Amino acid sequence: SAADTPQLLSAYVPDPLSQDPALGAACSDTGADPFPQLTNCPIPIGWFASGGAGPLVDTTGDRPSLTADVAHRFGTNVVRAGATGEDTRLVTETRFTGGSQIRSLFPGFVSERKFLDPDSPCTATGPCPTADSSTLSYRTRYTAAYVEDTWHAAPNIQVDGGLRWELMWVGSALHFSNQLAPRLGASWDPLGNGRSRVWTSMGRSYALLPAGLGYTVLRRDRYEDTTTSMFGTSRSVETGQAFAVASDLQPVTQDELTAGAELAILQAVRVTAWAQGRWLRSGLAVTPDGVDNPGHDLTTPASRNTALAAVELATNPTGKLVLRVGYMVGQTVGSWTGINTADFEFTSQNLVGPQPTSIGQRTYIEAERGGQVGPVRLAFAMRLSLASGEPRNALGDSDDGIIYLVPRGSLGRGPMLSQTNARIAATYRGVDVVLDVLNVFDHRDATNLDEVYAGGSIHPIVNGTPADLVFLRTETGKPAVRSSGFQVPIAYQAPLSAVLGVRTRF
Repeated sequence: SAADTPQLLSAYVPDPLSQDPALGAACSDTGADPFPQLTNCPIPIGWFASGGAGPLVDTTGDRPSLTADVAHRFGTNVVRAGATGEDTRLVTETRFTGGSQIRSLFPGFVSERKFLDPDSPCTATGPCPTADSSTLSYRTRYTAAYVEDTWHAAPNIQVDGGLRWELMWVGSALHFSNQLAPRLGASWDPLGNGRSRVWTSMGRSYALLPAGLGYTVLRRDRYEDTTTSMFGTSRSVETGQAFAVASDLQPVTQDELTAGAELAILQAVRVTAWAQGRWLRSGLAVTPDGVDNPGHDLTTPASRNTALAAVELATNPTGKLVLRVGYMVGQTVGSWTGINTADFEFTSQNLVGPQPTSIGQRTYIEAERGGQVGPVRLAFAMRLSLASGEPRNALGDSDDGIIYLVPRGSLGRGPMLSQTNARIAATYRGVDVVLDVLNVFDHRDATNLDEVYAGGSIHPIVNGTPADLVFLRTETGKPAVRSSGFQVPIAYQAPLSAVLGVRTRF
């Protein structure tokens, strides 16, 4: 029913509203009633959608790949070598229901968006033929080769070293070549006979570049916006020009160091403890100069550091009853949250702090019991987990985009989240039946909050604290208006659910 209807995006609840006229009238802020009759009707940030389904995207991906590996033993050494290559093509075709999308900032202000014909030129003043859809094609190439040597220095000592070479290309604009990633690790069994293990490892890796990155560095959808208001009619054109790519752009590089120990107690229980550190640098982001590695000119570098420690107590994995109890603590701090992030596009202030992936504290208890009832093999498993909530932020929807008003993560963490999952499995004559029950006790705690504190002509409070938010002011010196949705839950734990699966082999 929405296929032939343009989508309406309004910054207010429109009146009349064809789907619900009573709601539209009660929320109207026009005419003689300047204030809505219902609370929470104003839309401080975002759009109210009415009619149509908006942009619909068909995506087609092809990913041919070829991999070859070889291994050979030379006395106490096992040498391995291999290579892989793939050529990925991603094609997206986007269309609007009804052929266009309509946006309205206030009654009487209407902007209609349509895609442009890719084969016809378009200027801000000349004619611009439109099209029903926009098709974009991206291409990513990845090639890698490695050599590895595993040396059994003694029956209880093993040393492994390797070197990997990688190449990553996105179209003709972004080429990373000659990326060298060394690896080194060692393991020692001081008690012998597999009763213990002490290990350490180090290595370097490079973040893979997805084909979707082409939307930023190659090409974007071309469209025109025709705006009609009390001031007349105007038109703006989006040419689809991609962001410039810095000539000295470096790949996203991560170094990692891990150390741990494992000890068998009475041949039935194993205690494992380990620590890990990861240091990521040269993150990619959109900056005022284009796609670059932020950090030039004394600005905040795009980096991320992770420290993690964990301990686990587990019974023999071959027993009928298996128990595992673990505790983990860690923190991820930095300014870079991932490829394609726009955090650095307008400002790099207050970006350094706990990341959304910072785990805080986490503990779990797992139990698994297996058995046989006649010809049927049964298994039951349960996992109970308790984890810290995500770090909380205070964001501003400023004239330049979303900004961090105070340092990232400075509002503390969300409440602890607990969940219990269970699994029952049965196997009979090659047929597996598995029932997974998730969130057994149907906990519905909030997992994410609305973090936008205020909007308008506001700027970050450099080196500020949450206590400074009440003093936030606009460029004109007026107190900033706190958003009514600030810290209101916007996501919750998924409710109780069950998944039944049947698998057979023949």
